[in-house]
Amino acid sequence: MYDTHQFMLPFFKSFTWLQFIKKKTTSTPTTNSTTTMTSMTSMTSMSSMSNAISSLGGISSLGSLGSSNSKQLLFYFLISWLLFLDACPLRQGFPYYHKLCHLTGGMTSPSTPVCSTDHNHTPPILTLPPGLTNLRNTCYLNSILQSLFSLTPFSQLFLPQSSSPSSPGLYTFEKESFGEEFQRFFHQLESTRQSTVTVFNRIVSPLGIAKKLQIDISTQEDAQELLLRILELIDDSLLPTEKTSSGGMKKDKKQKKKQVKPITMEEIEDVLLPSATMKMYLQQNITCIKHAHIASSKILKHLDLSVPVKGMRTLTRAIATAFAPEILNDRENLYKCDEHGYVETKKSIALLNFPRIFTLHLNRFSYDPLNYIFKKINDPLDIPVQLNLREYCNNEKLLSNEPRAGIYNLSAIVIHQGSIERGHYYTLAKVLKNPKDECQGYHWIQCNDHMVSTMTEEQVLKIAKGEINTRPAVTSYEKVYGTDAVSTNAYLLFYTAVEQ
Repeated sequence: MYDTHQFMLPFFKSFTWLQFIKKKTTSTPTTNSTTTMTSMTSMTSMSSMSNAISSLGGISSLGSLGSSNSKQLLFYFLISWLLFLDACPLRQGFPYYHKLCHLTGGMTSPSTPVCSTDHNHTPPILTLPPGLTNLRNTCYLNSILQSLFSLTPFSQLFLPQSSSPSSPGLYTFEKESFGEEFQRFFHQLESTRQSTVTVFNRIVSPLGIAKKLQIDISTQEDAQELLLRILELIDDSLLPTEKTSSGGMKKDKKQKKKQVKPITMEEIEDVLLPSATMKMYLQQNITCIKHAHIASSKILKHLDLSVPVKGMRTLTRAIATAFAPEILNDRENLYKCDEHGYVETKKSIALLNFPRIFTLHLNRFSYDPLNYIFKKINDPLDIPVQLNLREYCNNEKLLSNEPRAGIYNLSAIVIHQGSIERGHYYTLAKVLKNPKDECQGYHWIQCNDHMVSTMTEEQVLKIAKGEINTRPAVTSYEKVYGTDAVSTNAYLLFYTAVEQ
């Protein structure tokens, strides 16, 4: 439930300002803006606000000022309520105070450069993405959708490619397909973010996406499995297309006058599919230890990299462990070499490319063979804001031609709160303060279903790291499943490549 004091605070402040305006209207026509704001901000206690309402005499007293003044004061009251709405939890982090000041010229003016070095006089205009409705148990769906929307290299593929909001995205999807619904949903998110509607209209429902996925809204599912499923369905929804000279998708019907040989989806997969922004190619070699020759080599395609958490302490160490060579020497894993029969081998993997978005899946759920149950691993893990993956790549041409290839910045995190039996997902994302002006920089936000608010980087890294729950088990449920019912830590990490 909402806190009564916080909910009513904007109304009390509005009455205080209204009382001040009423006195000035009945006495002198001039006011001092500095004195006005001081009067408004000084009366914040419950007692002083109650006295203000009593002295005001209620809304009915406005009639004595005349119909024109009553309408004007009513307008001032509504505007003042919006200006003080930052104290109201219904605001859910949407900066209406900044927007109204910007629209009325109270914060910046068109003649003032936004990238001015004097940031004290030109604070940034915050433009937060809309929240998403939790249909019942669909927080895992919301967390993935909000993460994908915050990742610019991915979301820009589905947003209008020109200044016209009605223009399509980069791709053309089959009618009534999941990809078409996904693109429509991203268009709705973007148009809502750019709008100045009230807070109640800044919440978007993912019902259309849920229907296309055919998910049971009463059942919680795994966020990582859903991410892979969404990417697969988007690729499958893509229409068969023609390859253009620029390597992009051809959408202009006039260009079809040229006779271009149609190609299959497999031929364009590496370049043109939406999942290409996240797809990594790994070379897996199995080397015979005794005879020092490569017995097998193949290319693996992955949309994410799973890394261990238990005892790792840092993400850097977890990644190194995932890429570490594995010795296959037990009877079940012995490799049959064509030349020497069953031999001990070493299996190693290395990156062949650096996708624009590098996705990491933290293995926080493991099977306990003693109790025959799955448990959540709550070991804390330090998450760096920047990763260097160059040492795990064996593509020498790529490394030599692009010095900054393999450098990634942390951009989004899917947080899991709870245990394997029950829990909640939400997203932490680093987005532009103003998508229309990169000069204003980035900030971290928390997308918790319909609630969207700003956070500091220090808060984000602390939540993502998590901590071990040392509270002793009390109930029979806790003795079996552990005391991790309220644990909070990172589950999925999204890193975006540093621009060359």
